[in-house]
Amino acid sequence: MEEVKKKGKNPWIFIPTQYIAEGFPFVLVNQVSTLMYTSLLASNVFIGLTSLLYLPWSLKLFWGPLVDAYCTKRKWTLYMQLLIAVCLLIFTFSLHLNSFIFLSLVIFAVVAVLSATHDIATDGFYLHALDKKDQAFFTGIRSTFYRLSMIAAGGALPILAGNIGKHTGNIADGWAVAFGISACLFFILYIYHSIVLPRPETDHAVKTLEKKIPYGLIFKTYFTQEKIGVILAFIFIYRFGEGMLLKMAQPFHHAKNEAGGLGFTVS
Repeated sequence: MEEVKKKGKNPWIFIPTQYIAEGFPFVLVNQVSTLMYTSLLASNVFIGLTSLLYLPWSLKLFWGPLVDAYCTKRKWTLYMQLLIAVCLLIFTFSLHLNSFIFLSLVIFAVVAVLSATHDIATDGFYLHALDKKDQAFFTGIRSTFYRLSMIAAGGALPILAGNIGKHTGNIADGWAVAFGISACLFFILYIYHSIVLPRPETDHAVKTLEKKIPYGLIFKTYFTQEKIGVILAFIFIYRFGEGMLLKMAQPFHHAKNEAGGLGFTVS
């Protein structure tokens, strides 16, 4: 770590917060949204269809080269955090609108794409900001903070939303506060990271006026490799069973006992 400290800033001041920012929106879009829709009495069919929101994380490999080609990983990271904050703020004020369901799906879809892009930039920045020794050292640390962010988003926010909804008699009020806090968190992360993130010399756009990105060759090489069908099948279906069950877990927990559920409250 001494080598990194000589080059720039201590990784401890930005690695934990970067991976909190990486895990938080994933849980908001794919888990908290399900509980929110369930509490707002959306149908199980509708909730099942929201599984499509997982797609950006599965398909992000297709626009990964664009993140490499244009701008620095540092800027991509900051821009994505700012845009996620703006989307969550819009979401907060849309909760009481009549067209909320449609708007919320659009916003969640946008946040999913932004978050998947943020993942690409953050993981790429990690390789530029740390040397190989520290990359190995911080592997477990970044995973820990990623998981902690998932616990905070998937646990603390629903508890808060449920308690506020119980107090006001309208669960939408609780969700408005929960997503408002999420928006504030990302504004804070954006400001904090704009100050503390180092500027590695190796972090630069690959594409220049003299150097073009051979996108056709990149995808041709990928899709013509041996056993590509098996590889793609594995990528898309290795968590298929879990994915089918996960979306129905929240409705099962929340449904009344007489409807075959466990009767849990939101909190």
